[in-house]
Amino acid sequence: PLGILMLLVSLLCDGAVTNMSETIMTRHNISQDEFIFNLYSIAFLAIAAAAFLKNDLQEGLLFLNTSGTYNPGAIEDDTSWPSWLKILTLLLFSATGFLGSSCSAAITKHFGALTMSITSTARKATTLFISFALFNNICTFEHIFGVVLFIISLVAKSFRASKNGHYLKKQVSRKPKKNSLDLLEVTTKRPSLDYLSSSQNFTRRTMHATNVSTDIV
Repeated sequence: PLGILMLLVSLLCDGAVTNMSETIMTRHNISQDEFIFNLYSIAFLAIAAAAFLKNDLQEGLLFLNTSGTYNPGAIEDDTSWPSWLKILTLLLFSATGFLGSSCSAAITKHFGALTMSITSTARKATTLFISFALFNNICTFEHIFGVVLFIISLVAKSFRASKNGHYLKKQVSRKPKKNSLDLLEVTTKRPSLDYLSSSQNFTRRTMHATNVSTDIV
């Protein structure tokens, strides 16, 4: 029960982060790389503080400085994984993870949180299928039920996204557009009105000057 509860909380947080990411990048007009860098920087500080308090940070640094794998029962002079190879692997893993997160944030910014959710779900399902094909895992009834549930949810999300797209296109097409004839009519009417007003003012001034001259005479 505790694992299921933690899984539900993780799914809720994942959905909230995706929608909030779209809102932040759209409202403040920032790039996906800047957003991911700031997000990961804050997360790094929080995780480093938690690891330091639990003494995991010191143990991890000690593991990087020594050769071998993380196996308490292994031989002490194991040189299969030297220190430089561990650091290089860690850097490559971090770089590829940042690249993947940047692509995910770009999809969220340009296509919306729903498209990103569909893409990430399809990616996870593809990883699961590849693991079954490569590692000869046993497929149980729970796996089949999960695959069917995934396909149903993916089709429902795709149908909803296409429906929303068609609705927005209809709303845009219903807006009245000014054609060239209307613009030409507006541009031709304005000079005529200006000309009439100027001629009326000239006529009034002429009549006023004539009246003044007759009064003087």
